[in-house]
Amino acid sequence: MDDIYLSLTTRPERLSSEHFKKVYTSLINQTVSFKKMIINLSVKEFTYDIPSYLYNEKVILNNTDICGSCTKIIGSIDSEYCH
Repeated sequence: MDDIYLSLTTRPERLSSEHFKKVYTSLINQTVSFKKMIINLSVKEFTYDIPSYLYNEKVILNNTDICGSCTKIIGSIDSEYCH
């Protein structure tokens, strides 16, 4: 396995949706494996109810003050996990 990190963000209503769970499951089961999935959560703007299936060794829940579509990249670069 290479050191592949996935970086994404979502809104609170999407995070708790069945659709997000399907996306997560699809990413976990893809043929090219990854080391970590970083989910950047804009805590300055939103409050999240984290589904229990996201608490595992493959997922990093990264709280960030950054908001907007750039959060998926800048949130990860700005995090402690990429230094």
